[in-house]
Amino acid sequence: GSGFIGRSLREVIGNDFRVIAPSMADLDISQGSAGIDLLVDEEDIDCIVHLANPRVYTSNMAMGQTLTMLRDIIDVCLNRNLQLIYPSSCEIYSGYAGVLRVDESTPPLPRGPYGETKFLAEVLIGHFIRTAGLRCALLRSSPVYGKGGDRPKFIFNFIEKALRSKPIFTHRYRNGEPAIDLLHVDDLIPAFVSVLHSGFTGTLNLGTGVLTSTRQLAQMIVEKLNSRSKIEHISIATDVACIAMDGHHAREAVGWEPIISLETGIDRILSDFVNRNIDNG
Repeated sequence: GSGFIGRSLREVIGNDFRVIAPSMADLDISQGSAGIDLLVDEEDIDCIVHLANPRVYTSNMAMGQTLTMLRDIIDVCLNRNLQLIYPSSCEIYSGYAGVLRVDESTPPLPRGPYGETKFLAEVLIGHFIRTAGLRCALLRSSPVYGKGGDRPKFIFNFIEKALRSKPIFTHRYRNGEPAIDLLHVDDLIPAFVSVLHSGFTGTLNLGTGVLTSTRQLAQMIVEKLNSRSKIEHISIATDVACIAMDGHHAREAVGWEPIISLETGIDRILSDFVNRNIDNG
């Protein structure tokens, strides 16, 4: 509960739910399920929102750590008949090329350690849903951004360059410019809340469905900061996937719909970024 999404979730649900969010110092869930099971018993927990990840989560080593932690959580959920809420990612579709609008029926095609890890986590969850009756809500989101976060990294790189009027470099792939479906954290959290209140189980794809190129984002940031930065591109000799998440099932199943525009979201990030840098001198 101490990460970007965890902090935001705790702020929102604290009045409706009793929230237990142990730190790693309090509970290392990679060391087996016994400690988790004890905490669940002592605190009378009825649902686990599993947001824990290795600190470095994009390596091959992190893949094993992530699956180990998830397996321990699943053991406890099955033993105690708890609902599990697990955040996955649009990265499970990262192996495609070109512009693609994906819903829950689109076959996963991951590329790279992070996407492959999320894919394997989904496979593990699916196995226990089928064979042991695990109750799980799997929430696949597009990249999440917002106040207090530091991802996607390129946004903050653009801001830092724009503030110094330095050149901003974006990529251009063989099949065109990369484009991204950005989801503000204040739109993501209501999806968790809706699932918690409804007890929904199944898979939901979460995103705005709107793609914005990295060049367009750079231009937006430059204009908002009245920067003199020039936007240039670097050619990359591979293809890129531009994934737009189709959220129609989330609207139908739990009444979720994003409402924060990209321009509003970027304004909030810029305000927070500038204020943080002022506070830090």
